Amino acid sequence: MASREPRTSKVDWKIIIPWALTMLGLALGFVQYLDKAAFEARKPFIERQTELVSKAVEAVAVLATSSDDKVWMPAKDTFYQLYWGQLSMVENANVASWMVVARRQLEAAVASGEPRPLKSLQNISLCLAHAGRDLVLDAWKVKLDTVSIELTGVENCAKLLAEASAPSTKEPPAPDIDPKGGADAAPDSKAEPDPKLSQDCAINPDPKLCPGP
Repeated sequence: MASREPRTSKVDWKIIIPWALTMLGLALGFVQYLDKAAFEARKPFIERQTELVSKAVEAVAVLATSSDDKVWMPAKDTFYQLYWGQLSMVENANVASWMVVARRQLEAAVASGEPRPLKSLQNISLCLAHAGRDLVLDAWKVKLDTVSIELTGVENCAKLLAEASAPSTKEPPAPDIDPKGGADAAPDSKAEPDPKLSQDCAINPDPKLCPGP
């Protein structure tokens, strides 16, 4: 009796390869669709973020370069409105840090009577602009060449941020002595904590800006 030979199944690559390529194409198309849909869902936020960051950068640039009250005062109002309001909804930690530094320097310059334009804000303005640039480029997934900037009197933005965030070493003035034997209340030498900075530290603590426990 003749023995049966085992059947050997042959793989028909002419069918499998086109089928596999078709399925791979469908999978890639689906992934791209999901990515595009996710971006479209984020797009209104990114557009608003770009708008508000651009307004903040422009306001600080005007404060640092203009001496015209007609543009300087509205820029100051815009800066504070963004600082205490809408910008806080969309900024990242880096932009928030530079906004804090800009506010402190603006108030110090006004208190000291620095003439306009406020040159003490110019380095800060440049660094804020580049922090905003990084945020916007990342949000829109745009790649641009790295740009180096020249600052006055300081090596780079990171060093400027560290210096601007360092606690002051100045001692508070001695209280005035009342001739009747009392003493006037000495001014509180401890600076009030910045609620904006405290909020940022709670979310994303930065050792350069956030005080220790």
